[in-house]
Amino acid sequence: MTVTLELKPEEVAALSAKATARGVDVATLLHDLVAHEMRTENGAGAAVSPAISARNRAAIALLDSWDKEDETDDEDELARRDTELAELKVNLNRWRTEEGLSI
Repeated sequence: MTVTLELKPEEVAALSAKATARGVDVATLLHDLVAHEMRTENGAGAAVSPAISARNRAAIALLDSWDKEDETDDEDELARRDTELAELKVNLNRWRTEEGLSI
């Protein structure tokens, strides 16, 4: 099926930037977005798209392995991590504000 979609220039720019960041072309990105929406609506959840580049899949696998290594149910450790994440967000937002970037 072919679909024609009229987009504003800023929408085209945003799609192009997102596609580039994912290492795919715009058509693949749009297909992935539609497929993700359909999976989510059907309750299947989001799966890793086959259109993700091999390099990105390898990075995702590495991050997943780190998550598994760091799994814990220790309340003190979880609280420490939450505090660390909150501090990171505050510092990133402070830097963005100082640089005149949007938050």
